[in-house]
Amino acid sequence: AKSGATLGLDLGLAHGQTDRSVAIEPFERLVLKEMPVLLREGAGAIFQLACQQPNASPVYRSWESQMPAGRRHLVWKNKPEKVDACLLTISCHEAVKDFAQLAEGGRYVVAAGTAVEVRDARNGELLETLSEGDHVSCVAACAGWICAGFYSGTIKVWDAGTLELKSEKTNAHSAHSELITSVAFSPDGTKIVSGSWDETIKVWDADSFDMIESRRGDGMVFGSDCEGVECIDATVRMTEGGGAFYAPNPVTCVAIHGSRVVAGAASGELYHLEVM
Repeated sequence: AKSGATLGLDLGLAHGQTDRSVAIEPFERLVLKEMPVLLREGAGAIFQLACQQPNASPVYRSWESQMPAGRRHLVWKNKPEKVDACLLTISCHEAVKDFAQLAEGGRYVVAAGTAVEVRDARNGELLETLSEGDHVSCVAACAGWICAGFYSGTIKVWDAGTLELKSEKTNAHSAHSELITSVAFSPDGTKIVSGSWDETIKVWDADSFDMIESRRGDGMVFGSDCEGVECIDATVRMTEGGGAFYAPNPVTCVAIHGSRVVAGAASGELYHLEVM
């Protein structure tokens, strides 16, 4: 992050403060959070951004003590008085469809337009663009692999360490015939599940990328013991041992951990369930 001096804001002078380290961290957080604005408007925007911080924050107090005479500002009168929890804002060239965090290396993967991007989790720096051309719809990551699904129905898998493309399945090679809506890894990283508008769910071996199973349905996830849970319209049903939940609204996604299941509905509702 740029220093306060570079951007014209000396955070260490706020109200006689002598311990500069107290203010440096909030300042760096502000720079990372507002990076798209600073890149677009220039370093001078830092004064207005500081003015928009909570009144009790070190950044605002520094702005208040150094406000240039004769310079006009738009003061946000009904601003939130709690520090925004956002740590980093990344500006991509196209709309972001999905993202996933890599367990090792401090990186995350972004699906944006036609690009699958690997970025530094600390500052958002673009490290590598894995794929360009076809529009990407979803991404997933585990310790060893990165997986992406595309509008064309293609699935690609990269080595998370070397970032080399390891496998690719198109609709001519047993992949999906329509847009892939989601991809996910099993908790142990040995299997990949993909769902598509072609109304099929497919399970793949993560190492060989051979298809293990294909079935009709709207959604499936893995629990910690690899039990399956199916989501069909407004019904969430366990594939083994019976049991079903009939939601008030159509369910679009589900996740399971142990005996607990969470289902998200198209209405925005979130259903917390427990297997008993």
